[in-house]
Amino acid sequence: MLERECAVSAHSRSRAHVSPFPQPPGQPTQRPLVDSPPMRHTFALTALLGLPLLFACAPDESAAAPPGQADPAAEAGHESADPAAASIEIARKVRDLVSALTPPPPTSNSAVQSAYIERRRETLKELKLGSEALGHAVRRELEDNPDHILDVRRGLLEVAAYTVPTEMESVLAELVTEYGEDLGLRTKACELLGETHPARAVEVLEPLVRESRPGLTLPPAEIMVQTYAEAAQASGYDAIDPLTEIATNLFLDQAARLFAIRAVSDYEGARAREAIRIVVIESSGNGYLRRMAAQELVNHAKIDATTEAQLCDILNDIADKETDANFLDFMLKMLDKHCP
Repeated sequence: MLERECAVSAHSRSRAHVSPFPQPPGQPTQRPLVDSPPMRHTFALTALLGLPLLFACAPDESAAAPPGQADPAAEAGHESADPAAASIEIARKVRDLVSALTPPPPTSNSAVQSAYIERRRETLKELKLGSEALGHAVRRELEDNPDHILDVRRGLLEVAAYTVPTEMESVLAELVTEYGEDLGLRTKACELLGETHPARAVEVLEPLVRESRPGLTLPPAEIMVQTYAEAAQASGYDAIDPLTEIATNLFLDQAARLFAIRAVSDYEGARAREAIRIVVIESSGNGYLRRMAAQELVNHAKIDATTEAQLCDILNDIADKETDANFLDFMLKMLDKHCP
C-alpha cells in the first residue's frame, strides 16, 4: 500500500509542476496553475499533508548498492559481507590480476609497456594484502591453469604466498627442491620462501648453497645464496660458516660468491675478516671478484673495531706481495684513499 501511495504522490507532484503539453507559439505564457488564487490553499494543504508520505518514500541510504553498482566494501578493498557478492567480487579480482600480469605484445611502444609495469606493480601491491578467500582463489587459478604464461604464474604465486602463507610454505619449499616445474617459477618460489618464511628458507637452502657441484637442476646459485643470506639475517640465524665457505669456494659461480662476500662483511669477528682477506689474495685470476672483496674489507672495518685497527696493515701486506700490475695499481689507490 505504501508503495502505491508513493507512486500516486509522485505522479500528482509531476502533474502539478510540469505540463505535458507544449505552449502554442505566439500565445502568451500561461501562469502556473498553482498560482491561481482559488487553488493556492488547496495545493498548500496537499503539500502539508504529503510531508509524512515524502519521508516514507525517501530512499534508505543504508540499503545495499543497487544492481550494476560497486559494493562500498569492495570499493574499500574488502570483499562484500554477502557470500554471493563476495564470490563474484573475488572472481573479478582474480580476472583483473591475470589481466594485469599479462604483458603487452613485444612490439608495443614504451608508453604501453610503462603502463603495464605500473598496473602490474599496483595490482600486486594491493592484492598481496587481500583476504584468505582471495588467496585460495588465486591458488586455484595457479593450479588449474598450468598453461598460463610464466609472467602470470609468477604473479599468482606471489599473491598466494602472501595471502595464504601457511598453506603455501610447503608448496614453495617443494618448488625450490623438486625437479619438473619451470625453472623461472622455482626461482620465484625461492625468493618468496625467503620473504615469507625465512627460517624455513634457511633450512631448505643451506644444504644446497654449500654444495659446490649440485647434481640437481636448481634455481640460480646467486639467487639461492642471496635468499639464504637475507633469510638468515631476518630469522637471526648465524650463517657465518656456510657463507665463508661459499665466499672462498673457487668452484662456485662468481655471482654467488660475490653475494656471499657481501653477506660475510655484515658479520663481526676474525672469521669474516679472514674469509674476505683470502678472496682478496686468491690466485684465481678473477680481478673483479678480488676488487669487490677488497672494498668489502673496507666496509667490514666500519662495523668491526679490530678490522678497522688492522685495515692499513692488511692492505699494505697485500700490496707488497701482489704481482699483477693492474691489481697492484688498484691496491695503491685504496691505500692512498684509506691510509693517507
